[in-house]
Amino acid sequence: MSVKKFTRLWTIIIAVVTVLAIVVSIVLTGPLYTVMNMYFGKGDAVIKQNKFASSLDGDYYKLEHQDADSLLSASAQKAEQVEEEGIVLLKNDNQVLPLTSEETNVSLFGRTSVDPVYTGAGSAATESSPVDYKTAFESNGFNVNESLYDFYANHEITTTPIKTKMQTGMGEMDVEYTGRGFISSMGTAMFTGDIIAEVPAKDYPEDLKDSFAKYGDAAIVFIGRVGGEGCDLPTDMSEYDVAKEDKNKSYLELDSREMDMLSYVKAQKDAGAFNKIVVVLNTANAMELGFLNDEAYGIDAAVWVGCIGDQGANAVAKVLNGTVNPSGRTVDTYVSDLTKDPTYVNFDDTFYNNIDGSIGGYESGRFNEYEEGIYVGYRYYETAAAEAMDGNYDGFNYDEAVVYPFGYGLSYTTFEKEYVGTPSYNDGTFTFNVKVTNTGDVAGKDVVEIYEESPYTKGGIEKSKVVLAGFAKTNVINPGESEEVTIEVNAEDLASYDYKNNKAYVLDEGEYKFYLSDNSHSWASLEAEDSSKVYTHDFDEWVFDKDNKRSTDLIAATNQFDDVSAEFVDVPTEGKPLNFSRTDFAGTFPTAPTEADMTAEDYIKTAHETVYDENTNKETGNVEGSVAYTDKMPTTKANNGIQLISLRGLDYNDPAWDLLLDELDMSTVANMLANAGYNTAELTDIGKPATLDYDGPMGWSTWVSASGKDAICLGFPAEEVLAATWNEALAEEMGQIIGEQGLYNGFNGWYAPAMNTHRNAFAGRNYEYYSEDGLLAGKMAASEVSGVMKYGSYCYLKHFALNDKEDGRNGIATWANEQAIREIYLKPFEIAVKEAKADVNYYDEDGNLQTSTIKAATAIMSSYNRIGCTWSGARYGLMTTILRDEWGFNGAVLTDYYGGSAYMDPDSGIRAGNDLMLNTFADGSLSDQKSATGVAAMRRAAHNTLYMVVNSNAMQGIVPGSTVTYQLATWQKCLIAGDIVAAAIVILGIVLILKKRKTA
Repeated sequence: MSVKKFTRLWTIIIAVVTVLAIVVSIVLTGPLYTVMNMYFGKGDAVIKQNKFASSLDGDYYKLEHQDADSLLSASAQKAEQVEEEGIVLLKNDNQVLPLTSEETNVSLFGRTSVDPVYTGAGSAATESSPVDYKTAFESNGFNVNESLYDFYANHEITTTPIKTKMQTGMGEMDVEYTGRGFISSMGTAMFTGDIIAEVPAKDYPEDLKDSFAKYGDAAIVFIGRVGGEGCDLPTDMSEYDVAKEDKNKSYLELDSREMDMLSYVKAQKDAGAFNKIVVVLNTANAMELGFLNDEAYGIDAAVWVGCIGDQGANAVAKVLNGTVNPSGRTVDTYVSDLTKDPTYVNFDDTFYNNIDGSIGGYESGRFNEYEEGIYVGYRYYETAAAEAMDGNYDGFNYDEAVVYPFGYGLSYTTFEKEYVGTPSYNDGTFTFNVKVTNTGDVAGKDVVEIYEESPYTKGGIEKSKVVLAGFAKTNVINPGESEEVTIEVNAEDLASYDYKNNKAYVLDEGEYKFYLSDNSHSWASLEAEDSSKVYTHDFDEWVFDKDNKRSTDLIAATNQFDDVSAEFVDVPTEGKPLNFSRTDFAGTFPTAPTEADMTAEDYIKTAHETVYDENTNKETGNVEGSVAYTDKMPTTKANNGIQLISLRGLDYNDPAWDLLLDELDMSTVANMLANAGYNTAELTDIGKPATLDYDGPMGWSTWVSASGKDAICLGFPAEEVLAATWNEALAEEMGQIIGEQGLYNGFNGWYAPAMNTHRNAFAGRNYEYYSEDGLLAGKMAASEVSGVMKYGSYCYLKHFALNDKEDGRNGIATWANEQAIREIYLKPFEIAVKEAKADVNYYDEDGNLQTSTIKAATAIMSSYNRIGCTWSGARYGLMTTILRDEWGFNGAVLTDYYGGSAYMDPDSGIRAGNDLMLNTFADGSLSDQKSATGVAAMRRAAHNTLYMVVNSNAMQGIVPGSTVTYQLATWQKCLIAGDIVAAAIVILGIVLILKKRKTA
């Protein structure tokens, strides 16, 4: 080969190798740095201690279970217990349940019997091995009809793979599924094809009937529905592969194949093949359940089991055979016709017809109007019943509208409840002592519910007929025995929010009634004179304004959403959402958006089509008068000798924090804030370790990281099942076992619990959220978070706020008046932030171990949606004034996944109080790292993040006098090795070229 050709060849090789090495190194250590650490693992932390530190025990948190097997066993037991207490017995005609020891031969109908709904899709997906129904039933003494089970398991609907395409955040992807046409990938989901996927009754072979006689003690019929992150459930079935007669139905109605199946089973029962028909509802979303009482199907009993998690099938079997007496209560109102719910016409997202959504990015340009106001779930149905009774709401019939009320559930025994003496009121607190007596023949638990009725004046502050004021779960009560429970209610919590006049919480003058109840509708059958179940108390007006704040607030609550509330009107006006009011329930009932509604007003259009500019924005920009503005440059890179561990257990406002914050290098802080996807980066100069944060909320979702591949994790029942237990102590216990898993695995942060509101039954992530009621959701979340934080894992309460649907969630403009925002959608978060508590062990300056009690909620995840025109994370009134100044939250706020959309501007978020960006590519940045305003905002965000981390198990093993460094990760070592090889090739090429020329 000629010198020229040889030189040209090696020059090309050298150039290619050099460019590849440089590009790969830059990309992997730059934009993909976080991704590489996620999927291939981060280098091990190296903790060095001085002489003082070596004498201190850095294990602040102690494992109760020391090995993987015992921890996994305890987790499985707790998961099963949650399902046991969460199962709701809806119907039990003639006490056909439980099945006796002589009724063990059963036939399982429905394709869900072989394809259970363990979980929903998206962030709650877990890497674990669930127990199926057949295995569970056989393990608990049942004999399952093998012929019928195999028929479903081997049917083409179950076994035939279907290929299709779906659009994800990473572009179009090829996907494959079997069974139900519901697919989820990369945070996106879609329904496609046959979304019910029930086996047609016409496919049942005739010889199946031969097996029924042997397995005829009970026909157990499973009905399943799925949902998940990325899309809502279909309100219109016309575009899917369903029968013609099902095209005008919704996904939450029975389709014709399910109706045919029930009719088939009823026919076999009539023919003597089956003694009983039991329906198992394996669904999180509240279906239309009128069919359970349809005589045409002859259903004897029904249980709701929700999304059952890994161990839930065992609990279902134990409830059906009586090993467990069900004690769950509904967390939603079950109605006969979901299209008549006041949220229905304003649930599907609608596009503005004059907004360029591409400017804001992703799904911007959509909107959703919460015209129903506070009348969500039972708050509507109970109020409608009251208005109808008073002759103000013609045509409404509660018994026809509601199949099962909120808080409803049966038991295999009976209970009687009564107030013990007269409830008392002292120093702002009501105390209700309630005696619960088991009047039946079976031991069991009961739920005590107290609903409160506030005085309502037409034209005044909106009030629902009743609101859940307090609840308690008993222990197991034996037949003939009693238990006394105590429920306390803070009078301040009875106040309604008046955004129109007082712009504050107001306790109106008048009579307040407290109903000792079995469910939300008990008030309708109680006599006002029955002092054993009804208590009244009179109040003078009480306005909680700046001179008289609520005791649980740091400052008085006042309007923060005037720009959003201003869109709502009290009289019909073209192009404006109308407030739903008891003044005229029929005349103000919500209506679907009109063409005028779809035409955005000028200010809405301008806001959607304007990209945030930190230099000109009047609210949070570098503009004098903005809430974020300062002209005083904070101190940086000081040499104060303070390490983060020294701040553990100290108050958020302790002066020592300023000494630490003065040390910060804002270039590394900016990286930590802008690239916080499933981690927070180390700041080794102040001893801050890197953290590992994982998704949830049905347990640790470890699929996102290499660090989770060998983790001890388990899929727990969904949050709505936990809520259905109405058991705060059990919620804390579940939190504790999840927290212990986190400590064992080395996990620090949990993207859970999810606690938005079940505003509408079709919301895709209802399985992740607790309930339609904020008190129930908040109390359960507070207990769960307290449990998790016992072992030091901080919990990102999500999605803050008004993220109550999935379709269009990215940038959708959500409109609601401030009363609804505060009383319905912020309430769960408020309770969790204020009530969750955790103990933090730390060493004082003399090396003595101390304990401080902090608010356990130290992390929040903001939502994708706008509230009005402003992204939730950029609303200072929400992220700072309400969350921190009113409620006293100390900690960090993280975005939902950040994909670079302009409306989720990082600078706008950090200045408003949204501290971290969930960015999995290490390419995030802050535009302003130089101005005094920008640096001050970064300093606050760093303070919030560091407070969250220092009071967590991320500091396990780190004591005062320690330093933290990191070894190279395996992938980094491989990268270096690759660079060395590349350099060797380059050197070899140069040597060969020179040698060739020399010998030519």
